[in-house]
Amino acid sequence: MTIKQIPVTTEEDKYLKTNTAGYRVLLLAVFVVFVGLLSWLFFGSYNITVQGYADVEEGIPAYLYVPAEDIDKIRPGMTVAIGTSYGTVQEVAEQYATYEDLRSVYGPNVDKLHVSPDKSYYAVTADITEEPSAYAPFTVVVGTVSPIEYFSGGME
Repeated sequence: MTIKQIPVTTEEDKYLKTNTAGYRVLLLAVFVVFVGLLSWLFFGSYNITVQGYADVEEGIPAYLYVPAEDIDKIRPGMTVAIGTSYGTVQEVAEQYATYEDLRSVYGPNVDKLHVSPDKSYYAVTADITEEPSAYAPFTVVVGTVSPIEYFSGGME
């Protein structure tokens, strides 16, 4: 008895080459990433933040300078992060300050606050008092939405 080799057509050869263990692992990995992304889009959360620079000195509340266009988003009690320290917004000023107003208070150090001469800023106090840097970046979480809502333009 002899074994004859059966000729393989092109389509069968293609199937045999793509149906390997490595190919199946790659397809499984792509599927897992896709399912994870869809799960995050529908069940995850995305923080909406306002960022800027703060004047922080030990022993007194931090002063955050928020651009006028973002001030409506900030309310007392919101979470503030400055460096690795966290606190809450205590008070939002009722009157804005211009670049020149801030320059009269801080002098040449006004540039360390990264404020623009073209904008107006509101002072916001936060209960963070122990950050070692005098002029540090801050982040205020002003809202949380699902990623699908954020990316579809449902949140401004």
